Amino acid sequence: LFRRIRWTDLDLPGIGWVRLHNTHIPPRRMGLLQTIAGRRLRRRLKKSPHPWIVAADWNHFLRNDPCELKARFGAHWFGDGIDGFAVHPDLAEHVLGVHHVDRPGRKDGHPFVYLTIA
Repeated sequence: LFRRIRWTDLDLPGIGWVRLHNTHIPPRRMGLLQTIAGRRLRRRLKKSPHPWIVAADWNHFLRNDPCELKARFGAHWFGDGIDGFAVHPDLAEHVLGVHHVDRPGRKDGHPFVYLTIA
């Protein structure tokens, strides 16, 4: 179960450059792969030239600090359940809110989640 970490750099008006990451952390039943994915993500964040935002299906409840991003980097969590965002501490004050949109007909239980930042 190989999952990539996608990223792009965005120049946000009034904020500056931000690196946006997107990933899907493997589920708990794939313990070793989950550990490796967390380690790879932390390595990327540590090397990022810009403050970052990570959007993901974390396969862990956000309140449990998936990949230890709050403990290691001071990340702020936005979202509910296992879907949401880890936001660099320098960007947290710019977050206006997190929003959920139900997706009728979907059976996976994942709402569409998006973040407003300004």
